[in-house]
Amino acid sequence: RFYFLFGKPIEAEGMKECLKDEKLTKILYKKIKSEVEKNIAYLLEKREQDPYRNILKRMAYLSMHVDHVPSFDT
Repeated sequence: RFYFLFGKPIEAEGMKECLKDEKLTKILYKKIKSEVEKNIAYLLEKREQDPYRNILKRMAYLSMHVDHVPSFDT
């Protein structure tokens, strides 16, 4: 299984000015990096909790249900 999460959009208004200021660029980079790391940690936690992570359990579920294997809510 693949686990995806699309985070909140990052406001790009006025970013050109930010690129000219190294201090602001570093602040923005840390903010983006922090959000990405938070989302990855969330997905890793959800992966560990996924009852259908194992292919055998997933296949058994699919053999009894024609639909799809359930996922988690974000």
